[in-house]
Amino acid sequence: GGQDVLLVFDECHKAKNLCTTAGKPSKTALAVVALQRALPHARVLYCSATGASRMEHLGYMTRLGTWGFNSFTEFRQTIEDSGMGAMEMFSMGLKAAGAYCCRTLSYTGAEFELTHVALPPGFKEAYDRAAEMFQLLHRVFLLVDEFLPSHRSRLSQFWGYHLRFFRQMLISAKVPAVVRMAKEAVEGGMCVVIGLQSTGAANIAQARADLEEEEELDDFVSAPQMVMQNLIEKQLPDAAPGFDNPRVLDFLLVQLYQCVRIWKEVEYADVGGQYMKG
Repeated sequence: GGQDVLLVFDECHKAKNLCTTAGKPSKTALAVVALQRALPHARVLYCSATGASRMEHLGYMTRLGTWGFNSFTEFRQTIEDSGMGAMEMFSMGLKAAGAYCCRTLSYTGAEFELTHVALPPGFKEAYDRAAEMFQLLHRVFLLVDEFLPSHRSRLSQFWGYHLRFFRQMLISAKVPAVVRMAKEAVEGGMCVVIGLQSTGAANIAQARADLEEEEELDDFVSAPQMVMQNLIEKQLPDAAPGFDNPRVLDFLLVQLYQCVRIWKEVEYADVGGQYMKG
């Protein structure tokens, strides 16, 4: 029964995919639940530095109970339907009952410094080229939305991709300076920890999926390039009501040709020995 047993689930967020709305529960989640059921009297400690953003991510925490509801599914649905306030009240209830504890490392003796990074040679020109490219794409999106209206706003999607593209581009501009500072710190006898906003794993997986059967990745995957590729492939329709209208199609093709012609006249930018337009 586990009367004198303490179960500690470190990195317990790995078991969050138990009550998924799409697909099957993960094997990790099923194993965590099975272990708790096998030791019904054991004490359980869930440890994680990754917060849960949805109630369904707490499905494996069976020791929390269902708070008077018939099942966790009913409990979860009620909380989610009640909004963020209900989730906050739930957290406050756990804390008041002594079932929830949140701590952070002390910043005593910690020092913080903001460093202004000089742009690599040619980066300003590359940024300007990218801005020109998005201006042309914006022109295309306006035309497509005018003649081929969609139930979803393509322009809102466009600006989302625009934000992600330039965010990734600006991050890439900081890499040489980060490498230099990290090497200097190591030479000074310090340990270096670099926090990544994104690992790029999704971009790498997509790049591999796009390869032919016998091809292999032989270079770094460019996050800005993948953002641009997804924008064009996923947001610009290749078939839609109106494409069968020769006048509409001819007009769009002429406008697209003009954008391509303008883009071909844009000069390349030399960024660290690599020539690029954006």
